[in-house]
This record gives sequence, C-alpha cells and structure tokens, in this order.
Amino acid sequence: MRDAVHNNNLFIQQMLDAYLTSPQHEESQGDDAELVWGTFKQIARDWTEQGLQERKECYGPVLAEIMRVFALNRVQKRETKILCPGSGLARLPWEIARLGFWCEANESSHSMLIPLEFIFKTKKEKRYIIQPYVHNTCNWVKREDQFKKCTVPDVDVGDLPEGSRFVLSPGDFIEMYHSHKSFYDCVVTCFFLDTATNIFDYIETITQLLRPGGFWINFGPLLYHHASDLRKRSIELSYDELRLVIESYGFTFEREEVQEKTNYRFNPDSMISTVYKCVLFTATKTAKGD
Repeated sequence: MRDAVHNNNLFIQQMLDAYLTSPQHEESQGDDAELVWGTFKQIARDWTEQGLQERKECYGPVLAEIMRVFALNRVQKRETKILCPGSGLARLPWEIARLGFWCEANESSHSMLIPLEFIFKTKKEKRYIIQPYVHNTCNWVKREDQFKKCTVPDVDVGDLPEGSRFVLSPGDFIEMYHSHKSFYDCVVTCFFLDTATNIFDYIETITQLLRPGGFWINFGPLLYHHASDLRKRSIELSYDELRLVIESYGFTFEREEVQEKTNYRFNPDSMISTVYKCVLFTATKTAKGD
C-alpha cells in the first residue's frame, strides 16, 4: 500500500512541477482527496489500456456517428470544425482529430486540465505508471487487484494525421462560447448535458455555435449533477421533455438510439460498477435555429 501511494504521489508531483512555479505542499483532506482519487480513475478510463473497453462503449458510437454524417475526403475533414465541450481528459476529441478532423476540446475543471496538459506534453518515448485503485479498499475478490498498475498514456498523443488539428480551450463553456455564432459544423456532447444547472443555457449556446445545417451529436445519461444542491436552481428535464425543447430551438432529430448499458469508470476486477442507460442522438440545426 505504501509503495503504491508513493508511486501515485510521484505522478502528481511531476504534474505540479511541470505547471506550478510555487506548488503548495498541503495535505489533501475530505473532498480534495476524493477529487484526486476520481482523477486517477478518469486517467485510467481515458489514457490507459485498462479503459479500452469502456471507451469503445462510450466513444465508439460517437465516432461512428461522426463518420456517418461526415462522409468526407481528407481535405474536407480537416476543414470541418467540431467542438467537444466538457471534454474531461480529452480522449474523445483527440480520437476525433485522429480521424482527420479539426477538433476543439473545451474543459473548465482544473482537476482535468492539469493532467490533460501534462499528458499532451509527454514526449513520444515517455510513459508513466499509476495505480488508480489503490485508495479503494472495498469490493475486491483479490487484494492484488487493488494495486494494479496502469501505463499512461497508452498511445503517442502526437500521432495525428497530417492536416488534422487538435485544440484545447480551457474555460467555462457558456462564458467562452455564448458570443460565437455559426462557427462550428458539429458540436459533440458526451456525458455533458447533465452537468448544466440550467440546461436551457447549454441548448441556446449550442444553437448559436452551429452553422445552419450543422450537427449536434449527443451521448450520455441525465444524471443532473446539481440536482441535490439546494443552493442552485437546477432544472432536470426528462429525455422526452429535453427532446421537445431541442426541437423548439430549430433542430430536427435524424437519429435516436438508446444504449441500455454503458459502464462508467469501469474496473473489471472490482465487485461493484456504475452502469448508465445512455441516449445517442443526432440533430440537425435548421434555419429556424438562427
């Protein structure tokens, strides 16, 4: 246990040394510790071989849908602008860029941005070892699985085709993009819509961002992260209500599909798992949405 925690601390310190000129050496407590543990699981999900199956379940349908709606040659792809708000550690937008598209990842959380920038500045031959489950002491069949090691990253992040472009834009989605109009050909929301306090703000911003005829591709559940926070006026729409609101903003639904089981931060060695029923939809912005 001591060695595994020390190994993870080394990884954290390397990230901090890379980006903070005067790091604060304070002991994490309470929610801070939970945030760090969650970040390690997210790294395992997005940037290790351990997360491959989950990425196929979650990102696979989105990537397939992008290729379906944009049947383009190489030149056309790199001229097609795709935005992924709330992209977390940005594996999905990176995969979109690897398909040859111009893709912009937007994220506001520092717990995601610090490891994300660290991973993307990792040299081709450099790899790191983390043990993302060491802090979970429950629900193990074998104790050794608690200390499983994962290699980060599992790919060369610089391995993108010529002409494609990956852009990272840190900041709050609404604040950064509310004034952008008809700029993107596609907006991809993956496990993002339910992070809104007021989901109407997200819908309005996405409507403004898309050019007429542009696509909105969504995949995810409706957990609504702020629903239990009585200090915030969270709006929690059901999917049928959300669908009607999106149509009222000038979108036409082209495709809808329910994926019954989608794992989240899945660990096949654990005795417990989180599984969502997710909706995949593709909607096209009509002239009415301008």
